[in-house]
Amino acid sequence: MNIRRRLQNLECRPFRRPVVQRDDQWILPADECKKMRDLQKKLCLPLPDESTSEERSHALSLARAAQLIDGESGWLLVRDFALGLHTKYQSDFER
Repeated sequence: MNIRRRLQNLECRPFRRPVVQRDDQWILPADECKKMRDLQKKLCLPLPDESTSEERSHALSLARAAQLIDGESGWLLVRDFALGLHTKYQSDFER
């Protein structure tokens, strides 16, 4: 494969990571799983099962807005909202 084609592939798929598929379940490599779990704990995710669809959609809109904001302030809003839901529904979330 020539260098131009390799560069085009990298530009089109810059975030592609090796993923294993077993029985229709996508499994990330072990280090990626640990990173995702740490990020979930930091953001107080997943949301409680009792949360309504409106609350979930609001959390999603906060997360989308946080991607556009530089720094951590947007993600702190997501964390505070999720923590508020855990408090409201008295879930057994581990901090």
